[in-house]
Amino acid sequence: MYLKSIAIHGFKSFADKTVLEFLPPDQAGRLPIIGIVGPNGSGKSNTADAVRWVLGEQSVKAVRGKKSADVIFAGSGRRARAALAEVELTLINDDGRIPLETPEVVIARRLYRDGQSEYLLNNRSARLMDIQMLLARAAFGKEGYSVIGQGQIDQILTATAEERKTFFDEATGVRPLQLKKEHSLKKLALTEENLWQAQLLSAELAPRLKSLTRQVKRLEQREELERELHETQRQYYGTLLEQNEKEYRRFYDAIVARQEECAPRMKELRGLEEEMRRLEKTETKPAELLKIQAAYEKLIARKQERRDREFELKRKVLETKKDASAVPTHEIVATLEGIKTELHAMLVPPPHPSLREGRDHSSPTRGEEDQKIPPPLVGGVRGGVEDLVRAIFSTVSDLLARLKGENTPKQTAALTRELETIALELQNVDQELERLRVELQKVGLAAEEKKQSFFEIQKKLGSKQAEVHAIEKKLGEARIELAKVETRRDALDQEARLELADRYEMIRASVSDLHPNPAALLPEIQRIKRQLESIGAIDEETVKEYKEVKERYDFLQSQISDLTSSLKALVELLEELDQTIKTQFESSFEKINQEFGNYFKILFGGGAARLSKIVEQRAESIEQRVSDTEQEALSPKPLALSHPPSLLDKFTKKDTYRGVDIAATPPGKKLKSIAMLSGGEKALTSIALLSAILALNPPPFVILDEVDAALDESNSARFAAILAELGSRAQFIVITHNRATMQACEVLYGVTMGDDGVSKILSLKLTEAASAISSP
Repeated sequence: MYLKSIAIHGFKSFADKTVLEFLPPDQAGRLPIIGIVGPNGSGKSNTADAVRWVLGEQSVKAVRGKKSADVIFAGSGRRARAALAEVELTLINDDGRIPLETPEVVIARRLYRDGQSEYLLNNRSARLMDIQMLLARAAFGKEGYSVIGQGQIDQILTATAEERKTFFDEATGVRPLQLKKEHSLKKLALTEENLWQAQLLSAELAPRLKSLTRQVKRLEQREELERELHETQRQYYGTLLEQNEKEYRRFYDAIVARQEECAPRMKELRGLEEEMRRLEKTETKPAELLKIQAAYEKLIARKQERRDREFELKRKVLETKKDASAVPTHEIVATLEGIKTELHAMLVPPPHPSLREGRDHSSPTRGEEDQKIPPPLVGGVRGGVEDLVRAIFSTVSDLLARLKGENTPKQTAALTRELETIALELQNVDQELERLRVELQKVGLAAEEKKQSFFEIQKKLGSKQAEVHAIEKKLGEARIELAKVETRRDALDQEARLELADRYEMIRASVSDLHPNPAALLPEIQRIKRQLESIGAIDEETVKEYKEVKERYDFLQSQISDLTSSLKALVELLEELDQTIKTQFESSFEKINQEFGNYFKILFGGGAARLSKIVEQRAESIEQRVSDTEQEALSPKPLALSHPPSLLDKFTKKDTYRGVDIAATPPGKKLKSIAMLSGGEKALTSIALLSAILALNPPPFVILDEVDAALDESNSARFAAILAELGSRAQFIVITHNRATMQACEVLYGVTMGDDGVSKILSLKLTEAASAISSP
């Protein structure tokens, strides 16, 4: 890798765009030494400042300015000021030291007067950090020894040990590793902070998530119970609805069957009823029978009237008896016999003609006699029973009164005579009734034959009515049962709709998986309902909040896991980097130390010089001296939300070198400090140190700005010899006034400045100039 060109536009005195193009290596791979010469104030050192600036220098003082705008051409009496400053370096990346897949790498920096700036990498915007990492991998940059500015050669010696640290870090080649370590430490700090924040948020969410998880688990349990309840209700109500439907169809079919069975019988019954009505219309009672019946009923009424009067008189007789003598036994017997006779006469109806015929054939039963008594006669007998009972009650009351001696015999004789008259009348009525009974039997026998067909039809009608009534009874029972089923169905439907809601129609439409004993499911349904009641209702917003909190918590746990893994990886990387830096620094530092002594002897013709590390010793704390267990016991317990100890302490708070001390003793002198060296001795010592570093770890190019200004001719010759020796290892660009140094250069760039205050470049190849001079 080498520097192909430097393009400067608007930077300090280079108002116009100026390009310094450098020769490629020769066939042996050796790059020519390039010299930049010119009078004082011409602007030749501005080229070194431009290179330092484009490589990312942030200190304006390091490029000999006070503010950022000082690097932009400020103008002159003849030229206006520039609007921006731009520097562009073109590097040939043939060895791939810069990890980019391009043969040329162009690094540019622009600064505008409004303060805006930008970095470009291959004409694309880039970050300064990215550019610095690329340059560090290529072993050069704004710091270190790639660009040694005017007056900086002595600064290596005059600087403190801590200030030399950066210089030697780059010299030993550990600067890229240290940049990587610094970047890793920043990432470690950021990762720790993010991890702590994530753990803090996770700790805050954990109690809420735990509470929400319990509620959601209850909801899941509730959902499981609801599914179980729905399935059990489906079987329960599905089975009941299906059984009810089957029972309804069974009774409905039974009603239809009974109706079909009853229809022909009803038709027959209506026919018989029509025949009965026809017979009833054609049948007429004989006038003689009606006359006898009327006379018979009249006598019955007369007899009843006399009986009532007789009972009333007997009661009065008993009431009027006032003496307390005992009633003769024969009188009591006679009274009771009279009551018995009257009762027998009233209760035994007159004989019907059918009775006489029955006596001729067979003795009918009491029920058959009652059925054959003509309706008017039966009604008359029954009508006088109540009067007879009242009369008997009156007689018995009188008799009791007499027995008790409560009545007097004052009107007894008159009442007795009237009683005898009534008894005679009753005897005549009984004889007349007997005669009418005989006549009724004769007339009824003739009418009986005519009504025989009526009775037969009536019998059929009764039989048919019995059949119809039996069927209608069964039909009524079926209708009652059907009504009960419908009532149960309505109640079941209402209950099922209330319990099943939207699922009712679905269960109603498709009934399957019937349960053999649905009654056994009811306790299970009640048990599930009790469990659901104990769980209670869960707000839907709780589920939404649970999902949000769970998602956030899982995300934080994932981030914590990733951050923990990253933290572990960073710790491993930092440990590896520390070990690599330590090993590489120790090895390279020892080699630089040896070369420094050799070059010091070359430049001084003897003497001794050495480098030594200054290691910072940190006091060991009590916690570091005790064991982990003792430390944990002695350390206060951190609060739950306190920030944990940082892992940065592991890589920062430990023994490390803080700088490099330089000791130099020219021949014939015994000095205790390099501060006692003269200006020339300091310059030679710095050149010896720089040569040692370049011999061990040369950068792609080195720009030296008047580092030989303090050297005399002999020492300048020695410096030129060293440049010639090191020229095979790196590309040297030397800004000088020294002739010996110019003679070592193969290409010279002359810098001049006109009246307009603008620097200009002139180039000359010394080999071509020598050939031109030697030729005639």
